[in-house]
Amino acid sequence: MFAPLNITSREKELHYILVKDGPITSLPMHWHSEYELTYAVKGEFRCLIDSVEYKVGEGDAILTVSGDRHYFFPSPDAIVTRILFSPSLISAPECGEDCSEKVLDKLRESARSTAGWPEKGKTELRELISWLSSEPLEKADPAYILGSRGGVLIILSLFLRMAEKRHSDPSSAPISDNRIMDRIEKVFSLVSNDYDKDITLTSAAEIAGYVPTYFSRIFREYTGMTFYSYLTMYRVAIAESKLVSTDMSINDIAISSGFGSVKTFDRIFKEKLGTSPLKYRKKMRQGR
Repeated sequence: MFAPLNITSREKELHYILVKDGPITSLPMHWHSEYELTYAVKGEFRCLIDSVEYKVGEGDAILTVSGDRHYFFPSPDAIVTRILFSPSLISAPECGEDCSEKVLDKLRESARSTAGWPEKGKTELRELISWLSSEPLEKADPAYILGSRGGVLIILSLFLRMAEKRHSDPSSAPISDNRIMDRIEKVFSLVSNDYDKDITLTSAAEIAGYVPTYFSRIFREYTGMTFYSYLTMYRVAIAESKLVSTDMSINDIAISSGFGSVKTFDRIFKEKLGTSPLKYRKKMRQGR
């Protein structure tokens, strides 16, 4: 699932987006061209990047780069700050015309977590994030605007300096066969286009060109979850969006998001998010 970003005019000018102190929501497996830094302000969360799982504790961060397939496991107790920034922010004559590509190549070869950083590096990162979070972008004064893009680049330079020293503890080895990745992409597209229809393991396996038993194993190795877990996660994410952004009834949201009934929707939603769809809608709208 390619996830384009909706950004304000000020964010477009600065080439980055900052989302301060929010929860981890169940966004489906996705990718985008922007870099994404996710910092654990409180609690811990798990993240899957190209089939490698990372556990990010409080005070640590994870970085995804352009094109990374990634998924954040729902973590109701975690509060994070996110910074997303465009590759267009990365340019320097000293680095050469292909500066952005050089940076991307180096980061792709290394682990993404700050878990192995020395305390000095973590402190520097924390202070930069705190400073960037100090003012709303739309109301920021000239001094903040002047330094904010530089602050984002300093964060990236920190990751580059630590690239060879970083440490991770993946729970599984990445899949490197592009043919498998291409087939799984077809399944992502199937779910993205037909999540409101009756999608079975057999139909998904047929799209991928595998028998169901082999498909189940490959899908889990690639995504870190079963096919039905991914499908359910996607449907819940669609329902979350509709609960917040529309006035559709709970019944209509349940059916249009791919759940067979309101009863099933209510049960699964509570399992995933710890609250009912109606209470979730009220809470999110009160926070606006």
